[in-house]
Amino acid sequence: MRPGPSLAALAGPVSVGVRVDVYHGGACIASDIPAWDVKVESTLKRVVPSKLTMRVDPSMVPTAPGDPLNNYGQRLHVTALVETGGETVRIPYGWYVLTDWEERSGGMDVTGMDLVQTIVDDQAVWPSSPPAGATLASELQRIVTSSAPYGQTLPVILDAPDRAVSTSFQWGVKKADNLQDLCDAYGLMYGVKPDGCLHVWAIDYGGDPVEVYTGRDLLVGAVRTARERTPNRWIVQGSSQGSSSTKWTAVRENFTGVYSPDRYGIVTERKEFNAATSADAVEKAATSYMRKALAAHGARSVQIAADPRLEVGDLILVVIDHEDGTVERVRGRVQAMSITLDDPGYVMRVDMIEESWI
Repeated sequence: MRPGPSLAALAGPVSVGVRVDVYHGGACIASDIPAWDVKVESTLKRVVPSKLTMRVDPSMVPTAPGDPLNNYGQRLHVTALVETGGETVRIPYGWYVLTDWEERSGGMDVTGMDLVQTIVDDQAVWPSSPPAGATLASELQRIVTSSAPYGQTLPVILDAPDRAVSTSFQWGVKKADNLQDLCDAYGLMYGVKPDGCLHVWAIDYGGDPVEVYTGRDLLVGAVRTARERTPNRWIVQGSSQGSSSTKWTAVRENFTGVYSPDRYGIVTERKEFNAATSADAVEKAATSYMRKALAAHGARSVQIAADPRLEVGDLILVVIDHEDGTVERVRGRVQAMSITLDDPGYVMRVDMIEESWI
């Protein structure tokens, strides 16, 4: 969760705004540009989690590659501004590489993606493997390092214990796929934080929620719905560099309690682990996939008044007073969310994966 005002302060009278600065080649080329309808949509289901859209004055339509809002490597630095109790709090919203723009009546629409996009765009020249002595920290940085001598490379911060990495991994040329495979193998998540660095952290299945939302503060609504049927069998197939010929297969099953096949049936989820070069690596990946699935009790969406501190990956608790008098406590990890930073009345839809303890 980003730093910002307290929940109690956000639940009171607030004014909001946004500041957007433009950088190119590391230098600021436009400060506090006039922008409105500044919206950030984030989801862990995308390789590049966060997308920024905004409207700007038509006078800023680019006519040359180096103009502030052209898509020749320009980057947007976004800060949410929240005024509460006579004090303005600046909440860093991070960096976005400008990917697209389109002139429209009365303005120009601008689109940016978070800096994971730079890893997607910059593919490796050759396949590779970790060198002798590689660790998680060194291999993560090597994977995302620019393939050009003077390219811009994302710094990597490993927010988890470092450990040795097997030299048997074989990476393809798609850096984003290699990053995802390495994280899957060791039960890690990744994302670019507001500091502009690629952070990698261990999934905490038993941590404390970063915030508790109720109808007395920011919670607006939460409709109960049926939950998706959870897999009780996982089949993970490992191949080298995406080869279609399977080299190793690992199977994990959870047939206990409500997931007993004689009542629940069998629901299978298949996964491909393209970076695997040993049966042990596939076995570890299968265990990681199963743990993620068992920690997820089901999908749930809630609506809350805008909280610019919230990030995908955050573990939150929502306390819901239903009309029938029942009280429901939903504990889950944020999978997707959207917020318009300059709209004080905006209601966020927050998609969560409920966590259960099995």
